[in-house]
Amino acid sequence: MTLKEAAVRVLSEHDGPMRTCDIWAAILKRGLYAGKGKTPYKTLTARLTLDISRNVSKSTFVRRGFGLYGLRDRTHGNKRTRD
Repeated sequence: MTLKEAAVRVLSEHDGPMRTCDIWAAILKRGLYAGKGKTPYKTLTARLTLDISRNVSKSTFVRRGFGLYGLRDRTHGNKRTRD
């Protein structure tokens, strides 16, 4: 499973957008992906940001605030969350 696939799984089981550090913690807890770097949650943030910038409206993810991401096809993109 890739890091993005793991993020999709975690976000699909959550009611709203999540901070990348919380997404990463859930990925680790479920054993979905084993990160090898010093700051894996920053890698996750970079991957999600890159996916959004490359795919724009076709991206699986939406950015709801600083470090706050959700899934486009769920209500995560419709709710505005304060930072």
